[in-house]
Amino acid sequence: MGEPHLDGEALIAEVAKRHKILLDPDDPAFALITINEIVLSRAIAIVEAKLEAMAQRLAQISEKQAGTAKAIGEAIITAGAAYVAERLKDAGADLIEKVGTSAGLDQGKQQSSSRRSGRTILSFGTITAAFAAGLLAASLCYLAV
Repeated sequence: MGEPHLDGEALIAEVAKRHKILLDPDDPAFALITINEIVLSRAIAIVEAKLEAMAQRLAQISEKQAGTAKAIGEAIITAGAAYVAERLKDAGADLIEKVGTSAGLDQGKQQSSSRRSGRTILSFGTITAAFAAGLLAASLCYLAV
């Protein structure tokens, strides 16, 4: 792609209009205009190269920050999931202990009502199923991370 050249006739007309001076197309002032074009074009090339280098550096910094943010997010989510899983495990263990103690007390009283015994077993089964479902949900959350 060639460098753009200034329109000599348009320049002559503008100088005549502004300054009331008529330039000849062979006037040495056009040599100065050419020198000015060359200098400006090189300065623009330098500025463009520096802008490109800055854009690449900013892209690298942005990529690094995104990676850091992702690692921090993953660590937070993993720690949160581990915390929830541990709390569910503790709650389940406490619940099983309470149910076991309650069932032991019921057996100590030697209640013979088969209907009540059926409720205790059903209640224990329900609690165990709820605990297993909670543990499964926590495990899925942990694996999703």
